[in-house]
Amino acid sequence: GDCKVEFATALGLAALNVGRFAQYLLFQYDDPAPGFALRGTLVSHSSAMPQKRNPSALERLRLAASEVAANAHTAAFFAHNTPLYEVKDVREDHLLRLERWAAEAGAMWEQLGRVLDSLTIQKDVLRAQVDRDYSTMTELAETLHREARVPFRTGHEVASQLTTYGREQGKRPRDLTRAEVDAIYGRVTREALPLTDEQLR
Repeated sequence: GDCKVEFATALGLAALNVGRFAQYLLFQYDDPAPGFALRGTLVSHSSAMPQKRNPSALERLRLAASEVAANAHTAAFFAHNTPLYEVKDVREDHLLRLERWAAEAGAMWEQLGRVLDSLTIQKDVLRAQVDRDYSTMTELAETLHREARVPFRTGHEVASQLTTYGREQGKRPRDLTRAEVDAIYGRVTREALPLTDEQLR
């Protein structure tokens, strides 16, 4: 009995990660120009909006992952009230269910393979998304720590204040001048910025 639950649980854990991956890609489709896009038959046309493309293969993948994860819970509930000394009443039916669930997990992985084969990475689009806001500020804090031995929490505060300043000024990170970064760093640390122009960029 327990081995069947363990196997179903392993499938369920794998499905959690497949489902998360599908969801991350689906988030891209909130943007009219997604950074990760599917090609060909894995994308369907919207019935209402002719310009819209629906990532139907990703939606099917997410559903398949949900089904596999749900099966893991079903396996546990199916066995939970059966005494260890009296398993004949559920053993065969549980095994048949497990075979079906394993096949569903296999179908999930096949769908994942089709998605990966069809996935196109739009590097220019993704670069523009990164450049639009301050997602690289963690790297600034880490660079200060890695290259200049500035404590991470100090670098974090510099990066946080720089983010607030840049957004208030309507600037992207790449538009900030060395003088502006120097000023923020000096305000936080009372010291000069210990990075070269190249390291800062």
